[in-house]
Amino acid sequence: MKLFLESITTRIAVWMIVIASVPLFLIAYTLHYQKKDEITAQHLSNLQVVFNQTIDKIETNLHYQQQLLQNIAAMPRIAEKLQSTNPNQTIQLNPMIEGYVTNVVKQYGYYDFFILSETGVIVYSYKKEDDYGQNIHAVSMKNTALAKAYDQALSTRSSAISPLEYYSHSKRKSSFIATPILMNQKIIGVIAVQLNENHIFDLVKHYNGLGKTGEVVAGVLMPDGKVLAAMPLKYDEDAYKNERVLNAGHNATGMIQAVRGKGGMGEIIDYRGVSSLAVWGYEPILKWGIVVKTDKNEVLETVYKDEKQLIYILIFVILALIGTMFMSAQWITRPINNLIISMRQFRKEGILQLNIAKCKGEICYLSKEFLTMAEEINEHNQSLESKIYQRTNELQLAKKSIENYVAIVNRFVITSSTDLSGNIIYASKAFEEISGYSNTELLGKNHRILRDPQMPNELFENLWKTITSGKDWHGEIRNIAKNGSYYWVDVHISPNFDEQGEMIGYTAIRQNITDKKTIEEISLTDQLTGLYNRRHLDAVLEKNSQIAERYHIPFSVFIIDIDHFKNINDTYGHQVGDYVLQSLSEILKSQCRAVDTLGRWGGEEFLFILPNTKESEAAIAAEKMRKAIELFPMKRIGNKTVSIGVSEYHDNVHETIKRADDALYQAKTQGRNRVCTYRDKSE
Repeated sequence: MKLFLESITTRIAVWMIVIASVPLFLIAYTLHYQKKDEITAQHLSNLQVVFNQTIDKIETNLHYQQQLLQNIAAMPRIAEKLQSTNPNQTIQLNPMIEGYVTNVVKQYGYYDFFILSETGVIVYSYKKEDDYGQNIHAVSMKNTALAKAYDQALSTRSSAISPLEYYSHSKRKSSFIATPILMNQKIIGVIAVQLNENHIFDLVKHYNGLGKTGEVVAGVLMPDGKVLAAMPLKYDEDAYKNERVLNAGHNATGMIQAVRGKGGMGEIIDYRGVSSLAVWGYEPILKWGIVVKTDKNEVLETVYKDEKQLIYILIFVILALIGTMFMSAQWITRPINNLIISMRQFRKEGILQLNIAKCKGEICYLSKEFLTMAEEINEHNQSLESKIYQRTNELQLAKKSIENYVAIVNRFVITSSTDLSGNIIYASKAFEEISGYSNTELLGKNHRILRDPQMPNELFENLWKTITSGKDWHGEIRNIAKNGSYYWVDVHISPNFDEQGEMIGYTAIRQNITDKKTIEEISLTDQLTGLYNRRHLDAVLEKNSQIAERYHIPFSVFIIDIDHFKNINDTYGHQVGDYVLQSLSEILKSQCRAVDTLGRWGGEEFLFILPNTKESEAAIAAEKMRKAIELFPMKRIGNKTVSIGVSEYHDNVHETIKRADDALYQAKTQGRNRVCTYRDKSE
């Protein structure tokens, strides 16, 4: 079998088959996958239409509900009734208004209809369940979906929608729409309606245009990172009730992006673990990720049938080619085989019997060259011994050169090698000097003895994941020397392999960049507070504006100014003033999210940059910080307050900062110790 595979006849036949088959395969492959791509692209386009229709249906319906509620809130008789009644007592509506409310509840399928006073008391309820007459700030009502919608409507002075959550007073999951009741530009109460879960589901759940296996899936991202089903599923009607986790294992790959605000289309693994074609995106009103999908097997069913037929045809053609090409190859290689037999005889007996006079073409040239080669073999053997001696001397010189190079590397290059577990098996002299450990102290120890605990875990997780997969890793790391001092190194780590290609360890080469990192830190931070300085804040603002323009992702800013800060310096001196700035910086850092950027904008002003945050959300965060500062007692001077101006990016960075400044000025002119948005100012 081995001789057959190694013979010239076989190799020529195989090459002829390959040359004849490759174009055939390429044409078949191109046509097949072109059709597959066309069907896939067409179906994804259809799914995009269904996705857009679903989002439009949700937003149109909920915006209509908000507008309807605003129209009811504008009815003078409701406002007059609230104005003339004790805000802590329930009210009786005019029969005509009561009838109107009844018609609205029945017509639009609301579960309940509420009127709340400015103090938070539910003064009217259509169903009059056990929440009737209660204050939403009470323990039993606090943090409910109704309370969230109420608070947001008051803070934004506009309609607000709460997420779909369990409401214990109705013993069902519900979403609430709330809008403020205004009289002479003053909020005197709030109107709210309760949408039950089926009302929301009907906006999303449908299978039209999605085939037999298609469906629309909705999910919601929980604080712990789990994605739960936000509605019943086609293949699991109890998914919503049982709070099914969609992102288990590698499932729900499109949904994972959707709930994080990323849209897209393509092939995914759905919540069942089935490969599907899908379009996905984020619905901001309900805060749901939406995935519109169809099983891949259904979409490409016709392609798979054609694929089987194509395989049968290709098998038949290849079998025919094999027979034809082997017969042709034998005719071509017969003279070569005769020459091989003669050469084998020459190797065994030293006699070469070749009829060169009768040979023709390339075989004749090959025979003549073989005769000449036999004569040259002896001459070559004689010169070979002298070359071996010369080469041995060259290798000895090269060995000495390598030894000198290794000594230089050991002295000046910060390098080390470890086993697969990260235990040090080699450390250069330069590595000992920068780490402060001797070679004896390093060998056998894990690299974790140098790790700075303040370095993020994600960096080391990425490092370990990269090198264990057989790839190089490059990055900057801060380590701790034996004496407790810090030093920065630029590290390049490469896996080591044995002769069989098995990974056996890792080698790291480092460059000391401590001075460079020190200069970078000084250039980006404020010396007094340790926060980012104006230069770095300008760079972050520019980066976020580019993201907002390119991807339409919002971001907001707010400026914090210490109230009466000049009086502190004048009364207690600049040292106390510096203490106040440093204390305030620590409070702000404790309230700052990992994705936010905080810095000193100038003097007693601080700037917060909040990515992927709308103005209303930024105002809530600002109010939380204002309260934290107000409640913090400072040495000698007691509690201090701040004024905050909030603005969302729309046009450019300069205009955004100017609007925040205008809102800050509004907060100061209204008495300080408050949060104002640019919308507040415009209203």
